[in-house]
Amino acid sequence: MLRISTACALGVLLPLTVSTNRTGDARDQATIVHVQQPITVQGTLLQPGEYEFRVMAWPANRELVQILDENRRLVSTKLAQPTFRLGVTDKTQFSFYEAPRDEPPPLRTWFSPGYHYGFRFAEK
Repeated sequence: MLRISTACALGVLLPLTVSTNRTGDARDQATIVHVQQPITVQGTLLQPGEYEFRVMAWPANRELVQILDENRRLVSTKLAQPTFRLGVTDKTQFSFYEAPRDEPPPLRTWFSPGYHYGFRFAEK
């Protein structure tokens, strides 16, 4: 199990611990995320806790991302835009949009370890 801290796109360190865990087919890019402060994903508030991010198994559309809670119940399904990065890392990578101090930061991108392609989420 890999544990890393993820930094905000603006250089602000967020207390977000990420464990990478593959389940079943590697194409779902399943990632277990331990959120220690509230964040949002396209308007859906994720309170502190454990969540699983995975690509929905839908052959016609690989841009659907499911978010499940710690009991593996569906929290939300999001339509994300594919995005690309030049360098590949062996760690899960998240970035966040800028947010006012009193609001949870919105998730901007998610890249799974070993992939050039990831997912960009709309701000709201």
